[in-house]
Amino acid sequence: MHALGPARIIAAMRKCWPLLLSFACAVGQWESVPAEHPPTQYELSFLRVTVLGPPELADAMAREGFKVVNHPAYKEDLELKYGHGVATLRSDGYFVDEIRGDDLDQIAYRFARSKRVKDFIVMSGTVQQRENPAGM
Repeated sequence: MHALGPARIIAAMRKCWPLLLSFACAVGQWESVPAEHPPTQYELSFLRVTVLGPPELADAMAREGFKVVNHPAYKEDLELKYGHGVATLRSDGYFVDEIRGDDLDQIAYRFARSKRVKDFIVMSGTVQQRENPAGM
């Protein structure tokens, strides 16, 4: 056991959060990263996604294996908003991934192979959702 004790270690870690968050607020544009081992179409078929954008994007997401639904996103579902060349994927309001571009098929292809989407599947949600199970 550490000499400080668990309560003091946790208190010290909580004090570090503002510093860590300040480093996390990097300047610049988000860049989606492909997964080393992308999710399979079977894994993607369990992800319900509500697409707020062109119907062609919803069709492209379905072709990649996502389960596209026609209702507001339920708790822990995904919501994809597209506008002005930016597609942002969120769950319960928490950021999952973002891709820029006008080619809707390419956007769906990249989301289907995204590291952040794979992490979302493996962790059953975002880190923030696990830390705040009651929701927003």
